[in-house]
Parts: sequence; C-alpha cells; structure tokens
Amino acid sequence: GGGFYFISLLCVLQWCYKRVCVAYGTRPEGVDGGWGLWTPWEECSRTCGGGVSSSIRHCDSPRPTIGGKYCLGERKRFRSCNIDECPAGSQDFREIQCSDFDNVPFRGKFYTWQPYRGGAYSKCVCS
Repeated sequence: GGGFYFISLLCVLQWCYKRVCVAYGTRPEGVDGGWGLWTPWEECSRTCGGGVSSSIRHCDSPRPTIGGKYCLGERKRFRSCNIDECPAGSQDFREIQCSDFDNVPFRGKFYTWQPYRGGAYSKCVCS
C-alpha cells in the first residue's frame, strides 16, 4: 500500500527494520539504555525536624533502541535532610499542614484544624 511505498522512499536501497533503515542482509543490534546523570537534590520537604529530598535520573545515555534493554536500577533516590530539631516555640510541621485547610470549607463550614497527636485508647477489660 501507500504506507510501504512511502517508507521505501525513505530507505533507498535498504529495508526498514523496527522503524530504522538498514542495509539488505544486516540486522542491527539493539542498544541497551544507560543512566544519565542524577539531577541536583530537590529542596528539603521541611526546614527543621527532619525532612526528605529527592533526585532523579533518566535512561537516556543512551536511550534504549531497537529492542535494547531499559536501564536497571533506581530512577529516583531519597535522602534525609534538615534533621536538626526545630527551635523551641516554633510551629510543628503537622500544625502547618493542618492550618492549610483552615480556609477550605468542610461540609459547608470552616474549622481550625489541629493535628491528631495519637491519644491513648481506653482498653476494654472483660470481668
């Protein structure tokens, strides 16, 4: 059909193998992917009290082609950051997260949200 004719014009005296023009009688080898460089570490998720930062890399040095294997290993990595305790009297990160929702109506009303501190549950005792 027309599609084959179009491809044959692009691959003069060659044949198309997996979208690549190759000489008659040869079969190109696949190229396995290789990892690129890690990106710089992202900003820490917290300014104090222990946060997380991440960095990524791409499988593009080189990209896998013609059936080559994708890179093995981790695409994203993490590390701890700003692990020093927060200054006394500073707002806890949970309080900050909760306060972000103070101006968002919940079931038609506004609330001042407080973090759950994991109160102790009363044990049931059978006598």
